[in-house]
Amino acid sequence: LHLHSPGVDSFTLPTGVNLDSDDDKDSVAKDYVKRIKDADIKVVAITDYNGIREEWYNLIKKEAEKEGIIVFPGTELSFNEGKHGLHILAIFEQNIEINGINIFIHSLDKNPPESLINGRKHIDINSKKNSLEAIKELKDKFQCLIIIPHPEDNNGLFKSFQPKQAVEFLKLADGIEYISDGAKNKIISTGKIEKDFFERFAIIENSDPKNLEEIGNKERDG
Repeated sequence: LHLHSPGVDSFTLPTGVNLDSDDDKDSVAKDYVKRIKDADIKVVAITDYNGIREEWYNLIKKEAEKEGIIVFPGTELSFNEGKHGLHILAIFEQNIEINGINIFIHSLDKNPPESLINGRKHIDINSKKNSLEAIKELKDKFQCLIIIPHPEDNNGLFKSFQPKQAVEFLKLADGIEYISDGAKNKIISTGKIEKDFFERFAIIENSDPKNLEEIGNKERDG
């Protein structure tokens, strides 16, 4: 549920790929889906930064359908907020109107540039209110799943916010990527969340791939 497509600059393209070539893009999409299939993954979400790259989402979804793999549209919201920035995943229904999502995400910025997406690059969101309110608005409007990615790394919730602030995001979220016991204990020690919260909360592992080889195959250090 945290896949990046070749549509973002953090994803390293195979050598020799020309993104101006439709044949090359089709070939990459086929290899992308083959990696998903080989990892025996049946359900995925494409979560590129600050919007859905519709072209890549459609290419990958088309190839995945041939293999019986379900692909959901999603995004990794990148906020210019907190000590180190904040990333949040949102995953939408398959039949959602993609342009409407992209317009809404753009509208979250207090001084929106012409676009938050410039080719394979993106611009961080400077939220009108704050990131928590922006996420609430997005979830209320689109009934999407909210997942907190890499919470203890750069752009992660626990890296950018103090435990008492982080609790409010956890209450809004539907799941979180891997979290250490130490981080769990800090959150519980705030007294603002139930002691058994993490026994009931979805904790998931995602590969967050930066190239084709990492799709479904990245392993946690240690």
